[in-house]
Amino acid sequence: MNLRLWFPFILALLIGCQQKDELYFDNLVGEYYNGIDSTSYNYLILRDDSTYLGHQSYLWGDVFIYYYGTWAVKDNNLILYKGQDISEKVQVIYAEDVKADTLIVNISVDFLRVFPAVRFWIDSDTADLSLTKNQIKIIKNKYWDLSDLAIAGDNYKYAPVTLNFRSKNIYGTIGYVFTNKEVSISLPNNFTPPTKTDSILCKYMGKNGILFSFDETYEIESNNLKKDVR
Repeated sequence: MNLRLWFPFILALLIGCQQKDELYFDNLVGEYYNGIDSTSYNYLILRDDSTYLGHQSYLWGDVFIYYYGTWAVKDNNLILYKGQDISEKVQVIYAEDVKADTLIVNISVDFLRVFPAVRFWIDSDTADLSLTKNQIKIIKNKYWDLSDLAIAGDNYKYAPVTLNFRSKNIYGTIGYVFTNKEVSISLPNNFTPPTKTDSILCKYMGKNGILFSFDETYEIESNNLKKDVR
């Protein structure tokens, strides 16, 4: 083998490897937005509880796709694992009142027993909601202000607000919750928690402060992300 012919290729390969960023769990926690030359809108939150929230949509489209699950760092790559949706398996009882200014969310004892580390949040605000014993109180105008001139109406009938919950790789969503004054969440008697899955959504490598996706499944487009350092 002629080493002179192979040397430029080997050198380029070594330089390429050296340029990859070292990825560490603690340094990756945070919020990410579009990186460079993106053909879609991308947003990713990596939480310190090893869960993530991803969002992708075409720049000029009206389809918004959300991804939930867990994440990890392996072989110097960021890996997003698919979560399991149990939205259709939980029981929800609604007390409707489109004019109520507050929403009370009651979480049953059996739900908290199965998912003791569960966290809830409103889709327009990614901060976790405060859970006191088995109840959450939400002031609606913090998320959907009826006094805003851009919002027509004097009630919450058409407020497209979603309540989300997660526990490791399990997640669920409850839509249009602001049409109610109270929502009670529980599990059916025959509920069986899904078994953990290691199905991968996509992987990212770091280079010059940008995360570049690879090995994507059909559910997500190739993308690149930059951390929000504000």
